[in-house]
Amino acid sequence: MANRGRRTSRVRRFLKLFAIGTVSIIVIGLVALWLAFQRIPDWYRPVALTEAVAQEAQRTFTNFTDTVSDRIVEGEPFDVTIEQKAVNTWLAAAPELRAERRRVSPERLRDPAVAFEPGRIRIGAHINHNGWETIAGAVLDIEVCDDGRSIRIRLRSVHGGAIEVPHSILEDVIDPLLRKSKQRATRSADNLEMLENVLRQVESTSDLFAGVRVPSHGVWPNGKRPYRIQAITVTRGLLTISVVPL
Repeated sequence: MANRGRRTSRVRRFLKLFAIGTVSIIVIGLVALWLAFQRIPDWYRPVALTEAVAQEAQRTFTNFTDTVSDRIVEGEPFDVTIEQKAVNTWLAAAPELRAERRRVSPERLRDPAVAFEPGRIRIGAHINHNGWETIAGAVLDIEVCDDGRSIRIRLRSVHGGAIEVPHSILEDVIDPLLRKSKQRATRSADNLEMLENVLRQVESTSDLFAGVRVPSHGVWPNGKRPYRIQAITVTRGLLTISVVPL
């Protein structure tokens, strides 16, 4: 009887320690998961909007568009290289550069930023929804298709902080938003043609991972000169676009 009592006591101690250990592991795992979700990715470097930044963005954006316009009107093929820092400055000042962006930018998103890395583009913003905050980011591939008539933009992954979001969760979140976007696009009278074209291609999150296509050609407003984007190259900190006026 005494031996049986000692065995029972040892079993109880083992079960107690096992339960404590299991709970501790779960708690540590949840804390680590939460910290990873709250972590600010190393690539995420938004530009703080100040009056000086707004003025710089206005100046550089105007110079950029004027340079591209002049080169297209000249009629010779050319490359235009855009620095990551310049794009982040434009994003910070976007409400000042384009008044219509104030109407379409969700209030729950702020401090957008991009990062150009070899062969891919990272985009992200600070998101605040129902008290939950994180840096939401996405990794994109962008390339001119073999037919030369379109550009394919493909979603590679989505992250919250340092955590990659599973596809199943993305489907639960993004698919309803896509349906609402289609409904708004149908009702709206001032949608951009490119946005409508993209929405027609996307029925679900899977279509975003497969890639959507946008035209690689267009007509430049200044001089009504047609042009075609021949190639897009992404390197560290730089986005290079090869343009052929037609």
